[in-house]
Amino acid sequence: MRRKINKIASFLLAIWIVLTVFLVLAHFKSLYYPFYQTNELKPVLEESHNFIFCNGEEPIELGEKEVSHLIDVKILFQFLKAIWALLLLLVFGINRKLKIGKVRTGVYLLIISLLSLIIIPFFNFFFSNVHKLFFKNQSWIFPVDSLILQVFPMIYFKTFFIILISISLLIGLILVLFKKNQ
Repeated sequence: MRRKINKIASFLLAIWIVLTVFLVLAHFKSLYYPFYQTNELKPVLEESHNFIFCNGEEPIELGEKEVSHLIDVKILFQFLKAIWALLLLLVFGINRKLKIGKVRTGVYLLIISLLSLIIIPFFNFFFSNVHKLFFKNQSWIFPVDSLILQVFPMIYFKTFFIILISISLLIGLILVLFKKNQ
């Protein structure tokens, strides 16, 4: 029974690590900058980012539907942060005597990362379905020329996803290859 709990704890730790990387990456505005051809969009990005992550004001340049989507995104990030805290408590807080294996956690990270690589060629399909799952009111569907799609182009999200997988893969490799005291 204890061994099963340790495996579950290692898996939850792997999920927590991926979620941590996701949340940290999402807060880096500089990740967005390479996707702009002009600096005119940076103020809209700044306002959108501050609205989602720093309780800033709604971006005045965006339309009502675009702001509605940002509100949904903000709520989703609040939910993800709550899941992050819950996983943190489950993995580290409840039972300090758990032997969470670094190697096992690394293997879970590698499995998650390698399985995620399958998504890359089908990223647009994946992106649409994730949005359908989390945003029920279709607040995420915009005309091709909308400002929000200029501020957050699809290539940004695909690049973000690739960086997320790469960092998770790297952490998994480090945990597996440097298995000191395991």
